[in-house]
Amino acid sequence: MPALRSFSSRVLLSLLLVLLACLLYWGFLLHSFRVQLNYAEEQTRLRAAQMSDALTSQVSTLMSGLEYLVRSLGTKYQTGEMGYFRLSVSNALDIFPKGSIAQIAVADRQGDIVYSSLGAPDGAKVSIADREHFKVHASGRPAALFISRPLLGRLSGRWTIQLSYPLYRQGEFDGALVVSVSPDYISDYFRLVFTESKDVAILFRDDGSYLARSSFQNRVMNTLAYQMRDFTRDPSMRDGQYRYTSDIDGIERDYAWRRLDAYPLVVSIGLDRERALRDVRAQVDATLWGSLAGTLLVLLTSLGIAVLFVRLREERGLLSESEKRLGLALEGGGMGSWELDFASCDVTLDVRLLRMLGLPTGTEQRSFQVFEELAHPDDLPAVIEAMRLHVAGDSDIFECECRLRHSNGVYLHTAGRAKVIERDEEGKPRRMAGVQLDITQSVTQRNMLSALFDNNAAEIFLASSDRFIRLANQRAVDRFSASGASLNGQNFRVIHGDDASYEAFHTIYGMLRDNGKVQVEYPLRDAQGQKRWFSIQGALLEPGRADGDVIWTMVDVTERREAELALSAVRVRLQAVIEHFPGGVLVEDETGHILLANQVLLDMFGLDVSPEALVGQPGSSLEALLPFDLQSRPSGEADADVALDDGRTLRVVVIPVQHRAGHVGHLRIFHDITERRRWEQDLERMAMTDPLTGLANRNAFMSRMQLALGQPTRGEDVGALLMLDLDHFKRVNDSFGHAAGDQVLVYLARILREVLRASDTVGRLGGEEFAVLLPSTGRAGASMLAERLRNRLEQSAVEVDGARIFVTMSIGIAMFDGDIKHILARADEALYKAKANGRNRVEFASDDDHQA
Repeated sequence: MPALRSFSSRVLLSLLLVLLACLLYWGFLLHSFRVQLNYAEEQTRLRAAQMSDALTSQVSTLMSGLEYLVRSLGTKYQTGEMGYFRLSVSNALDIFPKGSIAQIAVADRQGDIVYSSLGAPDGAKVSIADREHFKVHASGRPAALFISRPLLGRLSGRWTIQLSYPLYRQGEFDGALVVSVSPDYISDYFRLVFTESKDVAILFRDDGSYLARSSFQNRVMNTLAYQMRDFTRDPSMRDGQYRYTSDIDGIERDYAWRRLDAYPLVVSIGLDRERALRDVRAQVDATLWGSLAGTLLVLLTSLGIAVLFVRLREERGLLSESEKRLGLALEGGGMGSWELDFASCDVTLDVRLLRMLGLPTGTEQRSFQVFEELAHPDDLPAVIEAMRLHVAGDSDIFECECRLRHSNGVYLHTAGRAKVIERDEEGKPRRMAGVQLDITQSVTQRNMLSALFDNNAAEIFLASSDRFIRLANQRAVDRFSASGASLNGQNFRVIHGDDASYEAFHTIYGMLRDNGKVQVEYPLRDAQGQKRWFSIQGALLEPGRADGDVIWTMVDVTERREAELALSAVRVRLQAVIEHFPGGVLVEDETGHILLANQVLLDMFGLDVSPEALVGQPGSSLEALLPFDLQSRPSGEADADVALDDGRTLRVVVIPVQHRAGHVGHLRIFHDITERRRWEQDLERMAMTDPLTGLANRNAFMSRMQLALGQPTRGEDVGALLMLDLDHFKRVNDSFGHAAGDQVLVYLARILREVLRASDTVGRLGGEEFAVLLPSTGRAGASMLAERLRNRLEQSAVEVDGARIFVTMSIGIAMFDGDIKHILARADEALYKAKANGRNRVEFASDDDHQA
């Protein structure tokens, strides 16, 4: 009895150790699962952030090109040369992809559309005075590009994003130039980048307004993000991440966003969380169930073994034959044992094997045909052949794996191990005993690992040191095998386009041997013979063993490289636009060194140097060749006019270049506005001058009088207005002709200029009627000047074609008292009085006489 108690204690201790080992195993397993999920989530967020960075750079490039287009078109429109402006609009529509720009329009200072690339509007005027972008510019904010929310165009009838820039004339707001960009153009570009339908790319304004979305574009037009984002709450944040279940399509995604440095825009990338974690979760679930089954199996097996040991100890003397079978069962795994009698062809199954197969107990002895009935038809031939070889003496142990059908119809994966334990004198077998082990869980785990290997998102190779493929996953076979056959055993030459590529890759092996790992991008040929670019990571299977096997992981990055090439093409097109820009262009970096200068700039100043020769030179080297100081123009001025010694006038536009809130240089644009400036001066002179006498016309005179009335006065010298009219001027026209009458008027204008002071203003109000404005002049001074004028005309004659014409004039005087209308009426009254009292005289208005 003491021996039995000691043996039972050892069995119990063994069971406790097994239980402790299972608990440790589960603790490690659950921790590893959490690590896997955390790593998968981190990789998803990292990939979203990387894609957000790349897309932000591309959107910034696109917006820079559009801003340059808006500014340059605004400058061309303000030149007033509409033919040139329309040609520039047509060129812009041709340069940008078809459909990307819905409309280019110009609104005047009241907000009415005065030009549209879609043509003149039908019917009533179209106004954008109520639009947000026009109100911003009309409010007097500093001139800058404005990006609106998506609006439904009143001319185009399409949803568009308005990129607008204010127009100024003589420092006053004069309207806005608007380029309408299609949100679908941006969305279509996003969809080219995001081939997975459940991943999403979004372009927001800073206030959370949707501008473009790679999917469900129509649902978000003219809406705000449902929940406030960090970038709307805190403008100082440049980037960030969040997780959110979309109320648009119900998909939970990990988002990464980045704010554009130069524009009030935010790019947000959302990656489908379920798809990103699906494979890891499936692996975890499968492993959990498998491990649970395995743990239960181990515990049950351990318990069964313990029971068997106890029973064996108690019944050794009575069950010697059973002890032999139990020993073989323990040797084979202790799962289920069987014994075959060759004479009767009966097989005896132990209880555990019956339970394993779901067969009723109490029927341990059966015909050997039971194996043939339970074995899977595909596995039965291999089992029979293995048994034949063992019975014939060609193998020491009978071993094979086969599937046996459970009573519920499900096949179990089992491993069998048996041996002939008794033969007759002739060597023929009499008895054979063996065990059958349920390896379903092991096979499942093995298949799961194989599935993970074959279904990995990357192409994976295990290669020998002599560059032969030991193992390739299914994705690698699909990618590189033209026939779909296995690549195992083949030389890596099969995935290279030619011998030169294969030999060049050998240098990468040298880098791998030196560092233990390597990462490169390299072109390879796929199964269709197409050249594809891959991001390749190599690592030694056994770290520290430089001549060992290598694991190569390859990810196709062709689309990313093509996107980079497309971005490069955009830059080339932008360079072409700059080269053909109808004005001088000079770009400098933050240190003042020249990055770019076009030929138009050099031709504008007659410089015998090529644009390429200036690149990299300090700006002072170009400034020494120019007839004015580049640095004299403040960088903050949008427009600055420079008068050259040769009579030309240049307009210089200086645009600071910002990147991520940092100054990175200047863009200077030069326009020759000489002819336009002369034209403006001529128009101004014509609008303010009487064409016959050269004096101020009625409008100009009234403007100056209004200005004079607003000036402060001292004492009684308030100012006076003289109204002059030639006496009997109709007789001059009737007697000498209208040409002679015109010469008389010109003569009178000359007398007025000679007699009047520099501070006085004289104007022709119409016909033979003139007016003189005498600022800061009292009654006596006005009377003296009027008499001097009257006397000078009376004492002189006008010679016309040999004839002498004598004329006189009547003058009415009104002192400044009241508004323009009142003063003019009183001066007319005084003039009428002078006419009525005999002409050729000076009279004051009745109010002025009373005051005197």
